[in-house]
Amino acid sequence: DQRSIARFIAYALCCADEALKDANWLPEERKEKQRT
Repeated sequence: DQRSIARFIAYALCCADEALKDANWLPEERKEKQRT
């Protein structure tokens, strides 16, 4: 639920998601996810 987090946190999460997509880096393995 977006109401439970601050608006700037939601914005930051969205920006991070967009940056990863732009970099064409979508980690699938646990080891890759921990590196971020």
